[in-house]
Amino acid sequence: MSGVVLAVIGIMIISREHGVRKDGERVESRFDALGIGLAFLALVMFSLAAVFTYVGVIGVDPIDANLPRVIVGSIVLVPVFAAARRRGMPIPSRHATKLTIIAGFLGMAVGSVFYIMSFKYVGAAVGSVLASTSPLFAVPMSLLFLKEHVSRIAVVGIVATITGVFLVLTGF
Repeated sequence: MSGVVLAVIGIMIISREHGVRKDGERVESRFDALGIGLAFLALVMFSLAAVFTYVGVIGVDPIDANLPRVIVGSIVLVPVFAAARRRGMPIPSRHATKLTIIAGFLGMAVGSVFYIMSFKYVGAAVGSVLASTSPLFAVPMSLLFLKEHVSRIAVVGIVATITGVFLVLTGF
């Protein structure tokens, strides 16, 4: 359990970095009840999905188990996109559309299959903790591809997350 707590603390530290501008000055943040409420709701939904996914992959091929997730997720996004268009969202450029298709393939197709495979082989608890470390892996990618800066506090978060994941994998 200590590994899970440490990993979550590390992820929280890394995730807080979105509030820092390139010049190092912190963007003013305020309490946003709607944002916090939606984040909590997402937490509950992801937790329920993890439990249902673990139960659902017993005796099922991970690719077959992923198909309904992708179909339902795609169907749900169609009215969301339509509502955003009605509210004035511009049509994405061709470049943005290409990048979104690539991201969708990597995330919804490949990443989601690996996510389900992890549940099948290591269980919901370990699979969820490992999957929640995506901000950790986004850091080196943002350095490489987006030329972003990583602060010292983000490095502390990375170390805490890696240590927490190690503790989870070793049973602490």
